[in-house]
Amino acid sequence: MAILVEDGSGRTIALAARVLVGRSDAAQMQLADRRVSSEHASIRWLGDGWQVRDLGSRNGTFLDGRRLGAGESAPLATGHKLSFGGLSGGWVLVDAGPPAVVAQCLVDGRRCTSEDGLLALPDAETASATVFRTPDGLFWFEDQDGARELRDGDVVEVDGVGWRVLLPVLPLETAEGERTLGANDLTLTFSVSRDEEHVDVEVRWQGGSASLASRAHHYPLLVLARQRLADAAAGVVDSEQGWIWPDALAKMLGSTQNHLNVSIHRIRKEFAALGVFDGAAVVERRGGSGPVRIGVRQLEVGSPP
Repeated sequence: MAILVEDGSGRTIALAARVLVGRSDAAQMQLADRRVSSEHASIRWLGDGWQVRDLGSRNGTFLDGRRLGAGESAPLATGHKLSFGGLSGGWVLVDAGPPAVVAQCLVDGRRCTSEDGLLALPDAETASATVFRTPDGLFWFEDQDGARELRDGDVVEVDGVGWRVLLPVLPLETAEGERTLGANDLTLTFSVSRDEEHVDVEVRWQGGSASLASRAHHYPLLVLARQRLADAAAGVVDSEQGWIWPDALAKMLGSTQNHLNVSIHRIRKEFAALGVFDGAAVVERRGGSGPVRIGVRQLEVGSPP
C-alpha cells in the first residue's frame, strides 16, 4: 500500500489507484495552501509502479526539487519527495506498494483502508459491511442485506452513513512462475474441545501448512464445515452442499446477523493474511442476498486426543 508522509507534521495519506491533488473539493488529496491550484497534479498506479503528473499548475509540481513541466509525467518511487506550489514543505513516498481499497466517509471525511485485501466498514471491530475482490477481478460490497458489485467511486451506506469507495485497478496475473494460493487449494482440519469452547484449525496446502489457534470466529466456520460435510455424506451435489441462510446460521449460533458479519470478516481476513488471494471465498455467498457456505471443499472435523 503506497503511503505519503508530510514533512514536519507527519500526516500520512494512503494512495488510491488514482489521486487528484489540489484545493478542489473533488481532490482526494486536498491541500489548503493558496499556492496550490484547484486541480494541481495527479498520482496514479500504472500496474507496475506509480506516476506523478503536473496538471498545468500555476506554481509547479516538484519531484526531488525538480519542477515538472506543465502536463509532464514522471515515475514515483520509494524515497521520492513531492512538493506542490513551491519547494518548501513536501511529501515523501515511504511505501510504493500497490494501491489498496479506500473508503471515505461523506460525513466527517475520515478514511478507511483495506488490510490483506479486505475492507471493513465502519471499522474492523464493527464490520457491519465488507468490501472484497473476487478471483475474476470484480469488487463486491456485502452487508447483512446481501452483496452487490461495486464500481470505482460508488457510494455505499453503512449504519446510515454514506461512504465513497475508491477501488484500485490491479492486474490479476501473478509474476511468472509464482504460484497463487486459493481457497480451493486448502485442506482444513478442525480440532474441537469436548465442550466446543475451543476450535483450532490446521490449514494445509501443497508445500505448506499453518496452525490457527482457537478463536471465537472459528466456531461459525466449524458449523459451516459440518453442514457441508453432512450434505456431502447425504449425496448432495457439490454445488448445492453446505448452504445456510445467514439468519438461520445466526440463530444456530445464538447470535445476531451483525455479530455474524463481524465473524465472517475476521475469518476472511485471517485466511487472506496467510496469502490466500481469494480469502473472501473461504466463506462465500450465493447471489446478491442468498445463503452462505464454507468455500473450502477438503474438510476434516475431529477432536483433540
